[in-house]
Amino acid sequence: MAVYAQEICEASKEDTGSHFNVSHTSVNQLEEFSVEEMGRDMECHAPNLWKLLGALLDARNVHKHLDKDGDQEMMEGGDDNDDDEDTYWRELGESDLDGPTIGPQGRKMVEQKAVKRAALRKALILLKKIVVMSILMHSTNRKSNSLQSLIGIFLQSAHTPQKVIETLARMGISVSIDAIHVAIRSMSTESLQAVKALGCTLLASYTYDNFDVDLKSTNQTVEKSNESLKHLTSGLVFPLMHGVTQDDLRCSRKLWESSPLNPHA
Repeated sequence: MAVYAQEICEASKEDTGSHFNVSHTSVNQLEEFSVEEMGRDMECHAPNLWKLLGALLDARNVHKHLDKDGDQEMMEGGDDNDDDEDTYWRELGESDLDGPTIGPQGRKMVEQKAVKRAALRKALILLKKIVVMSILMHSTNRKSNSLQSLIGIFLQSAHTPQKVIETLARMGISVSIDAIHVAIRSMSTESLQAVKALGCTLLASYTYDNFDVDLKSTNQTVEKSNESLKHLTSGLVFPLMHGVTQDDLRCSRKLWESSPLNPHA
């Protein structure tokens, strides 16, 4: 037990890269995030616990491997568990029961689906190991919150109800609503500076669009019947591609001279 506790303490330290400062969140942090890399870091700093979680999350196959002579009862209701597992993979669209299973072609399809199922199962176990490890690390050190922060930002972007996020935060799977808002403000500030820098290059194009939004109130009244419709304008700025330079844009005089709106053209 002491070995596992020591490994969790080591894995949750700041120098392992598991700390995520939401007040300095950047878009690059989200784009460069890698589940595989996070798993490798966890395995590096907590190898014994990582191996234990792998055995527990795949206990059935591990038990089958250890019980080579078949003298132990794996579990009660083995057939029912097989049916449940087949149903689970069928829901994911990875059932090896679909399609022909007779003849060489059928056997080949079964083998291909079995390999694909094994790879998917391995990926799911890896993800579960990372989630469990992240919860343990976060419970040991509240600042060890990389996965929780990323999940929280994702939940916010998916318009997840606040009560759901709060529940997941209490479970140690996500950060709090307040922390998510801090991260969003940080990324908004970064985006604003990036847009300003792009505009200063004079190599950007601007697009505007008018749209209407009907902000319906809960209690409709005669006095407020026409006040819910709002007229708004959205703007989009994007860089000019394909090697466009400022010299390429020095054509306003020629355009004006040939414009039908120019009375002197």
